[in-house]
Amino acid sequence: MRIELVKDESNHTAGWTIIGENEDEKRTLGSMRNLLFWGLKENVVEYDGMSADPDDPNYVAKLHFATRGYTASKKAERRE
Repeated sequence: MRIELVKDESNHTAGWTIIGENEDEKRTLGSMRNLLFWGLKENVVEYDGMSADPDDPNYVAKLHFATRGYTASKKAERRE
């Protein structure tokens, strides 16, 4: 999977494009698109944190996104 940054006239990052390079990645992109497009109420996709690079904590290794219902259930589990 490849990510290309979208830049505005001032060369500031204005978004990104994710490109699936094989059939599995294209299916994954379809699932991501469905969550973003059809997500309502507890199915809205939200930012769910990040993981630092284990070799250099100054860099982000992973960005996490999940549905509102999933993140709420994880928080409830942590409280129990």
